[in-house]
Amino acid sequence: MKLVIAVISPDKLDGVREALPEPDAYVFYVNLVGDVRDPIHNSYRGGHYTEPRPRLRVEIVVVNEMLLDEVVGAVLGATASDGGGNIFVLPLEDWVRIPANTPAKRVDVLMERELPS
Repeated sequence: MKLVIAVISPDKLDGVREALPEPDAYVFYVNLVGDVRDPIHNSYRGGHYTEPRPRLRVEIVVVNEMLLDEVVGAVLGATASDGGGNIFVLPLEDWVRIPANTPAKRVDVLMERELPS
């Protein structure tokens, strides 16, 4: 399993979601983050201040590693005109559901192997 983390503009999220292959082959999470390297400059009542530019951190758990290049390509294709984003690919050892404290059964099926109990 791999974890793909992409930091993108909020308006690119729908394009990324539509471009991803086989919806059963990954798990998708989205968090709102701010990019302090490219701040928004504002002024209010004569004072000037900066605030982080809004970005989304999209986390995609790719269960079938054969789809990894397709997933990264889909994110790149949907966000290429934007620039300023990042994509990280990390190894993912295991996936455990919090409420039941058991390995996710969906991962078993997709990886076609049993996880140790």
